[in-house]
Amino acid sequence: MPVFAHLSRRAVLAFSLAAIASLAGCAKGLDDEARVRFANVTAAGISLDVYRDSNEVFDSAAAGSITDYKDVEHASNTWSLRTDGASSLLASATLSLASKTHYTMLGYGSEGNLQLQLLEETNSTPSSGYAKLRVFNAAPDAGTLDVFVSDDAQDLSSASTTVSSAAYGSATSFVTIASGNQRLRVTASGDRSDLRLDLRQVTLSSQSIVTLVIAPGRGGVLVDALLLPEQSTASFLANTQARMRVANGLSANTSAALTWNGSTVTSSQRAPSVGSYTLVNAGSATLEVGVGGATADTSARTLSAGADYTVLLTGTSQAAAVNLITDDNRLPTSSTKSKIRLVNGLTGLSDTLSLSVDYEAVATGTQSGAASGYATITPPSNGRIEIDAPTLSTPIYLNTDFTLSTQAVYSVFVLGDAGSPGTVIRKDR
Repeated sequence: MPVFAHLSRRAVLAFSLAAIASLAGCAKGLDDEARVRFANVTAAGISLDVYRDSNEVFDSAAAGSITDYKDVEHASNTWSLRTDGASSLLASATLSLASKTHYTMLGYGSEGNLQLQLLEETNSTPSSGYAKLRVFNAAPDAGTLDVFVSDDAQDLSSASTTVSSAAYGSATSFVTIASGNQRLRVTASGDRSDLRLDLRQVTLSSQSIVTLVIAPGRGGVLVDALLLPEQSTASFLANTQARMRVANGLSANTSAALTWNGSTVTSSQRAPSVGSYTLVNAGSATLEVGVGGATADTSARTLSAGADYTVLLTGTSQAAAVNLITDDNRLPTSSTKSKIRLVNGLTGLSDTLSLSVDYEAVATGTQSGAASGYATITPPSNGRIEIDAPTLSTPIYLNTDFTLSTQAVYSVFVLGDAGSPGTVIRKDR
């Protein structure tokens, strides 16, 4: 027999009204919820799970990605980042969400030092024909940055700075700029010659409110970006360039020239020497090396966008070897540490090389044409740097009073003829 058969008409009416009120209350509760999306812009390059207290909200958010919005109860809770599929806690923060409010939650930082940041999307709309822009610097190795948004043809040397001195881990104030297709450039703060990102045809819609998140690149110096319009679809803006330099270890002070995809990296660099980084287009192209006026190599190579590379030349003018080495110019995560490696560009010595700092080995068994891995060390204020080969009775290089800085990256190059090698200690960061 139906349940309602035991109830009077008045009771049924009261029950029905209560049910309607209850449903209305539930609907009101849903309307009151916050809406949150998550962007993984960490330098660690790992997928993340995001938890609110003990409840998983976002699952397997890949590096460089942003999720859809989700409805979340408005409250103050502990939010945390965890390794995808694991219980290890990477970061946590107490965050308060307001009702009927949109948010973007950023996971950013380097491995071992991840952070959470909540960006509230409640800002006032600009006039037609304009957009509002702010910058959040989430690139831990890039330093303080300047941002330029301009017409495509605007020369950077005379362009007005749109946002200046964007420091790591903080959001700048909003500025109002013209909407439309714009050119976006990011440089080191105060140094327009140090270009970190250059993208054309970046669309800023009329009356949009946008947070430009500066994301870390592969090599630690160049950057990517994430365009976050409030309550609208986000877009990832990947760098299209890489950085390349030449370390000339050829014998007999031989000069070398190098072009990448037709663009000159160096026109005449004599051994033994290490050149400066040059911006080149990333992707697959021809690396053409000229030695002593003759073409020595025209190999096809591939450069990853945002990465740094050293082209190490060894051998002779008649038999040059071209070695493409990937550089890691990300800073050490500890403020008291430095990174250092050995690059063996010797010609005419079959031995491997080793590097020690204050009698502690930091690289061993480094073959000609190759680089060791990076060692993270606590640098002595006045240290002893020694480079040795197993069959040699005296060091190839010895400096008993060399100053190494903290929060720095060093490459120690040994270049040229084995009988009279040249050593270049380059502070890359």
